[in-house]
Amino acid sequence: MACAPVSLPYTIAASTPHSGNYKPEHILVDIPSDQSSRWSAGPVPETGTPQWLLLRLDTLAVVQYITLGKYSNVHPCNMKDFKILAGPSEDALTEVLQSSLRNDTHAETFEVKHVNDAGIITPFRYVKLIPLSCHGTSFHISIWFVSLQGIKDPVFVEEIRMKHEQYRETTAMRYVLKHLRQHRFLTPYNTILARCGLQVEDPLVSELFESTVSKGDWAKAESSIQRMSHTDLFDQYRNSKQCHFVWQRLHGRDNDGDVPPARGGHAMCVDHSDGVIYLFGGWNGKTSLEDFWAYDIVPQRWRKLSEHTSLERDAPSARSCHKMVYHDGYIYVLGRLNDADALKLEPDGIASPPDAFKGCEFYRYHIHAGTWECLSTDPEANAPPLMYDHQMVVDCNAQMLYVFGGRVLDGDWANYKYAGLYSYDIQRKQWQQLQPSSPSSKSLSGSIIPARYGHSMVLDERTRTLYIFGGKTKEESRHDIIAYDVLTKTTRDLTRDCGFETSFTRAIIDPKLQEIYLFSGLSNDPSPGHGTLESKTRIFRYNPPPGRLDLALPVPGSSSEEPQPRFAHQVVYDPKTRTVFMHGGNAGLKPSVAADDNAMMDDGGSPEMDTRLDDFWQMTFLRMPVSDVVRRATLQIRKQQFREMCEDVSPAKALKFLRTSVLPVVDEDDPAEAEAYRGLLSYLFTPSSPSMSSHPHLKTPSSDSEHEDSPPRKRSRPNTPEDSEMSTPPGADAEIPAPAAKILPFDVQVVKESEDPEEIKGAAAAISAARFQQRNALFESLMEFVSENAKQPSGSLVAALDGGLLAKSSMYK
Repeated sequence: MACAPVSLPYTIAASTPHSGNYKPEHILVDIPSDQSSRWSAGPVPETGTPQWLLLRLDTLAVVQYITLGKYSNVHPCNMKDFKILAGPSEDALTEVLQSSLRNDTHAETFEVKHVNDAGIITPFRYVKLIPLSCHGTSFHISIWFVSLQGIKDPVFVEEIRMKHEQYRETTAMRYVLKHLRQHRFLTPYNTILARCGLQVEDPLVSELFESTVSKGDWAKAESSIQRMSHTDLFDQYRNSKQCHFVWQRLHGRDNDGDVPPARGGHAMCVDHSDGVIYLFGGWNGKTSLEDFWAYDIVPQRWRKLSEHTSLERDAPSARSCHKMVYHDGYIYVLGRLNDADALKLEPDGIASPPDAFKGCEFYRYHIHAGTWECLSTDPEANAPPLMYDHQMVVDCNAQMLYVFGGRVLDGDWANYKYAGLYSYDIQRKQWQQLQPSSPSSKSLSGSIIPARYGHSMVLDERTRTLYIFGGKTKEESRHDIIAYDVLTKTTRDLTRDCGFETSFTRAIIDPKLQEIYLFSGLSNDPSPGHGTLESKTRIFRYNPPPGRLDLALPVPGSSSEEPQPRFAHQVVYDPKTRTVFMHGGNAGLKPSVAADDNAMMDDGGSPEMDTRLDDFWQMTFLRMPVSDVVRRATLQIRKQQFREMCEDVSPAKALKFLRTSVLPVVDEDDPAEAEAYRGLLSYLFTPSSPSMSSHPHLKTPSSDSEHEDSPPRKRSRPNTPEDSEMSTPPGADAEIPAPAAKILPFDVQVVKESEDPEEIKGAAAAISAARFQQRNALFESLMEFVSENAKQPSGSLVAALDGGLLAKSSMYK
């Protein structure tokens, strides 16, 4: 069930003292012109405790966004840094946002974290806003207006509440089970598992625990690791490590020995089912192109499908800066910039009447039939205008196209106009405008995506989210990251997650890994200081959510050739082989004119100044190989095996095992591994022994009693009734209350030293507490290689009780 966010009514539940007449209730109404319509925090107490506002929603709801309004003028009291806590009850709040506001007049909307890492939505009843600082110094922090948006549909919210409660109960039980197994309570562990039918981990992980901890069957443990390597259990660990890439230039030709000639501003798409890349149009520096090519990936050969598409029926004419996507046997082409358009874009160009531009020029190519179909030439309701340098992506599951941005071609060459956000229903053949074009603004205002052209865009089909990167307007270049939720039609700014300010020239996505790959290098950026030639193309990896941008690196020590930086090129991604393909582009100004400040740098370019490219490349990402994960896990197992051999067998036999079995799996080029290997020799001379805990809570009850040989202590009698804590009134019988029962801690060490009945079954020998702890530590170290969804939860039950992992019981009111 998809529900669009609505306004969520709330009241002020509580707050810290306010200053003057600036009451908390003022934030309920948005009056930006009234400087008194705000809540102003009172003086900060000497304890330094932060000020706060507690909001109580009218009903339990899914809070997705919070909007913070501002005064109509820049104000020193404006809140700057803040954080937000939320929860189902006021005593069960967790942090869901920490961010900062700009000191301007524009309201800002932030996404509230309402989905955990397991994909479970959390409903809230209370929201606590904690201001941390303001833009001025020595001013009281002011909040002008607060609006909450989300889902309050009772049926949906109740369904979410039940799922969330089930998740919490399941998580709690998983922590209990993990605690029982770690502390040698194997009988109750198995009893609970049998009763509730809960699967706490992947069966291979359970098998690994039995072989390492319970039985010390090292051969079987290594066999389990090998079997796990043939699954995806290690993928999360491998993907979290440094990503490397390697380029390879492709030299395939067609039967006549030809390849697509040099160009920029062309369009490409890929049919990964049949392994074919399609290329159409572009600008060669002198004229727009209309040739149509196909590249067969496996045989590495080009095929020319058409020399002049304009000669074919219902086909597009020569063009550049258009976009093209593949879906289910068809290719969709949208937009254009042709020779006449490019001339009129010049400062002294000839103006054209507005009626010369009709429709968005939308075409479809039937691959098997080899024919074109014109889907839209005349203007139609809700369709985008004719434009160029936009972006278009396809949602194959929903059979929808999404189009955003681009510069509008309407004959008004003096003014820059930009297209908004549109969707196209492939089955119904209907356009819908999702967002109008926003006024040119530097930041996200409300839910409208800031206007731009020349940007990049990808679709995460799993979450139905569009990600928009960079781009430019007439005035400036953008370096932001914007996410648009297709289902809820909401927008959020992810720029704070970026960490890099660079021009992203192209973007692609791996749908399975949900990784976005961004390319940066040369750009035709209008901003001062940008648009210069970089020595290499930089490649970034972006992992949403919550969002992390990492710089991918070349393979260490590799001397392979890399493509030169460029813009107006095209890249496509084959998810089957996880390979990037890149063709052509504009390499920028030639050296002879590089210093000319008046040089034109557009996708259209200038025939005398820009260098168009015809090179074709493929790039693959290299991650930590599975064999290296197996080696690391095997090393951990054999280190523990050696440690136990030092206690159980002769030193000579243990030393031989160290040299013949442990050393071969050590990476001697890794200083940490080499040092750890040398440290293993100490176990030959000082084998470990069981250790007793000295924690004060683990003492037995008798440890605090007096020694049996100690003389009795003399206890003084109170001299007066006032000296006694409890005195008996005259004439009343004395009643001495019984002391309250005290729950004494059990001796954990005794439990750890004793074997559980489950251990005795099939066990070759008893396991000491120290050895049990060592093997537990080994198992936990092996779990670092296993994906989160295949193992027991991280952390411990004790840590959760100390205030961390499990929230207090919910109170859904």
